[in-house]
Amino acid sequence: MITLKKVSKTIVKHHIIKDFSLEIEAKKITAIIGPNGSGKTTLFRLITGLYRPTTGDIERTLPTERCFFLQGNEMLYPILSGKDHLELIAKAYQPKRSIDSVTRLLQIDGFINLKVKTYSLGMKQQLLFAMALLSEAELYVLDEPLNGLDLLVSKQIKQHIKRLIADDKTVIFSTHQLQDVDELADVVHFIKKGVLVEADNLVDPLTDSYHLQLEKQLTDEEKQRLLACETIKNIKHMSNTEIIVEIEQQTIRLLMAIFSQWNINVLKLTLLAAKTMYNYEAIYGEEAASD
Repeated sequence: MITLKKVSKTIVKHHIIKDFSLEIEAKKITAIIGPNGSGKTTLFRLITGLYRPTTGDIERTLPTERCFFLQGNEMLYPILSGKDHLELIAKAYQPKRSIDSVTRLLQIDGFINLKVKTYSLGMKQQLLFAMALLSEAELYVLDEPLNGLDLLVSKQIKQHIKRLIADDKTVIFSTHQLQDVDELADVVHFIKKGVLVEADNLVDPLTDSYHLQLEKQLTDEEKQRLLACETIKNIKHMSNTEIIVEIEQQTIRLLMAIFSQWNINVLKLTLLAAKTMYNYEAIYGEEAASD
């Protein structure tokens, strides 16, 4: 569908994308993974035709008009309502489905007529995804589509992304949440400082990695006690109440027993695909920890 051949992009003497070659497969979900500043958004702008490469070629089998690029919510107009935005998409893409059908499907009727300046981050993300669905595009390029969503809404959006593939669409997305990659992606590519990184054969087969959402934040003492456990190899803190724990295989029950003893409820537990987790740590290391 889309092939990048030795593509580079320089902006004000800064080399953002460097000699990048990649083939995006049709009718699959492709994840582009990398910390902030790695070049993901610039790459997406090249793929969708918003940027022209400084050097190299991009071959497409469909016109850019059949692409939808879900960018950050800073692209929304604060003084317009959510419905105003959907009407702009309807005029641009001329979809068969109606605006009302999309707002009902995503259950955003309650705020779609309000001005965007009154929206929370999650509401803005839901509006952006509604705009994407309404477009009925062939290629969806989604930059952090699940950012700021609560667990229930995130689950619903992921279900809709999967349905796009069932309808023979193609999806490219970025995210910082590795569990979303494991759940959604058919193909995973890593980008580091504008360069495509090969990530084969980096998997440690002796450990499992889990993403946990906790009811409350761990204390410094609790963090140290966890790290002192022989079965726990590493802990990565994604937010105040979200952690990724690398443990010896088949020892998750021991970890859950520890949290039970400490009266800490685990709200969500997700086994991460070892390949994604270990490749990420191997490629980015300390850069990932400080992202």
